[in-house]
Amino acid sequence: MKDFNIHNWRAEYAAKKSPLNEGPYQTAYIKVPSTDYKNAMSVLDANTDPTYVKMDIVDDDGDGNVIIYFNFRAKDDGEFEEDIPAFVHDAAMDLRANDVTVVDASHDDINQANGSQ
Repeated sequence: MKDFNIHNWRAEYAAKKSPLNEGPYQTAYIKVPSTDYKNAMSVLDANTDPTYVKMDIVDDDGDGNVIIYFNFRAKDDGEFEEDIPAFVHDAAMDLRANDVTVVDASHDDINQANGSQ
């Protein structure tokens, strides 16, 4: 049996393009080219209520893109009421309307709307 080496295992695992190495606890995201990052954040900051939605940024996915994760907070009187797939769809549409390329998104309907499979 081959000796197990945690460092080799981590390197092999990181080399695989897995959603887990991008953010295992975050399920709602949009990817934009790094060249569109500032414009994308300007659009999202103007259209997102930070009381209920926090954005986390991964500034390089290895392919020259920025990943913007959305973390939804509970409202004072209960859970966040937004339909998360609809939120991501609307955010992607807002970005496209402002000439920001959406490379990928967390929900299939976004990817189909973008013409990707």
